[in-house]
Amino acid sequence: MALKKTRLHSIISITGAGSGVGIITGNVSSTPLGVAKTCYVKSVMIHNPTSFASTVSLYYEENTTPASASPAEAKQFYSQTVAAKETQLFELNYPLVFSTNDTLTATVGIASTANIMVLGDIEETN
Repeated sequence: MALKKTRLHSIISITGAGSGVGIITGNVSSTPLGVAKTCYVKSVMIHNPTSFASTVSLYYEENTTPASASPAEAKQFYSQTVAAKETQLFELNYPLVFSTNDTLTATVGIASTANIMVLGDIEETN
């Protein structure tokens, strides 16, 4: 198995109403290198383009596609308030492994906005 380093998708902009938005789904999402079969999420870059603070939460939903509109709190692994015009990089010591239909879901607070980019590796298929 060979791994290819890549951004797992283009920047996704989320404007809040508190609903979940699927960021990447194993064996479903397209990446710059093709469909993300098994993918390894190493970091998530979050930018708040607005002039007020935004709260961003991330969820790991196993075998859930599409993403849940209201993800369960038990699936949440990250929540942070991002200051106006700031960028945060959330790096994992060990990557999250996404296989078929595992979904990274994001929510932002009501009237909040965030731009999110996920970095990691995908398995190379020949």
